[in-house]
Amino acid sequence: MEENSLHWEEWESWIPGMYASMPYITSAAAFREDPPPERILYIMDPSESSGGILPYYAMRQGFGRDRGEPGYTVRYFQSDEVAGDWANTSSSLDQARDWYAELQDAYARETGIYTAVPETELPRLTELCAENPKENLEEITAFIFSVLDQAVYTTTPGVIPVNQDPNEYFLFESQAGYCQHFASAAVLMYRLYGIPARYAAGYAVSPDSFELQEDGGYTAVVTDEDAHAWPEIYLDGYGWTPVEVTPSASLPAMAYPGLPFSELERMLDGEIRLPELQSHSEREILTVENGGLELPEISEFQIEPAWIMFLLLVCFGLYLIYRESTRRSLDTMDVRQLFGRMLAAVHNAGLLKGYDGSEGDFPKRLSEELNLPVPLMETAVSVVKRAAYGNRELTAEETAAVQMSYQKVIRALGKRLPWYKKLWFRYILIYDENSFHLNEDQPSS
Repeated sequence: MEENSLHWEEWESWIPGMYASMPYITSAAAFREDPPPERILYIMDPSESSGGILPYYAMRQGFGRDRGEPGYTVRYFQSDEVAGDWANTSSSLDQARDWYAELQDAYARETGIYTAVPETELPRLTELCAENPKENLEEITAFIFSVLDQAVYTTTPGVIPVNQDPNEYFLFESQAGYCQHFASAAVLMYRLYGIPARYAAGYAVSPDSFELQEDGGYTAVVTDEDAHAWPEIYLDGYGWTPVEVTPSASLPAMAYPGLPFSELERMLDGEIRLPELQSHSEREILTVENGGLELPEISEFQIEPAWIMFLLLVCFGLYLIYRESTRRSLDTMDVRQLFGRMLAAVHNAGLLKGYDGSEGDFPKRLSEELNLPVPLMETAVSVVKRAAYGNRELTAEETAAVQMSYQKVIRALGKRLPWYKKLWFRYILIYDENSFHLNEDQPSS
């Protein structure tokens, strides 16, 4: 912000603190007929952190209730008390109003980075949003709620296969997850609709956790069990605003300023409905009933032997093209795709059908079944996981290790199959130990 538009120079150090407290300052200075009560929160942090844990729409002010106690004091507003109208503030902000407005405009110009999405890695989610255009933020939010409402909340969703995108697997395959899954998917959907959004993590404390004290205040003890994740969207005048999308009975439904939750419920119950999600692997089946589509009657006809031979030759030619293209496609597969094809071959051979390759004992089990060195498979699984979750490009040696593992697994599977299954495995499914084209500079054994 400072480099691109503000140029406050010696006042540059003020930017983070001013922006963080802006929603509170605006709300505190707003003209209201019925002002909200003053709300004070004492955060007693045994770890004596720097005070980075704050509620939304808050401003830190000094020490805790007693100077000798660890922690700090926070003044805050509830979400339904926030006011983002700079034109409706008291004269106490006359001098700083222009600074805050300039700061807000500068930040808004930088939020484009929060709409970036790797669309090529999320084809199904990108297509889902493109096929359901929405006119405004309210409709977008209602649509996202409708999509996420089809998933179930669970703390044991299972392991995501290493060769699949976690968000697409959650939305279109398992449809089961916890707060991280719901929040991550919501952030991507907001971004696909052009709404600046980001993933946030911290603590969500239920009202039931607070106990009344003798002095009339309320106290809650916050532990790791209260850890939570949620999406934030950027709203002019309000800044980063949380939207609760995880279906959990322990937390109340939250709405952001400007859109009461009752309005969302109305849209979800009436105007906006979403058909059930389908994965791309599912096929549409057309059912023809009486009185519907009429099919022409089938007439008897005779095919000449020459035409039979011609059709057989065409089919054989098409098969050869298909077989060769399948073999050569292995050269362009990345290690995750290659690992997925190897796992499919193992399953087609009737082995380890309950495994998806992410299990800790998978390398050992597969090596024992096929009489292969355990380190060979451990290296391949490690490289595939690094490709799925790492932040660097694979080396040629790492890629070659997965390619070699694929070739040896296919060869070992072929040796253990009976002759009739081996024909299906090699000539129909095109699993051939000689079909992989290793580069000349890569080892052959």
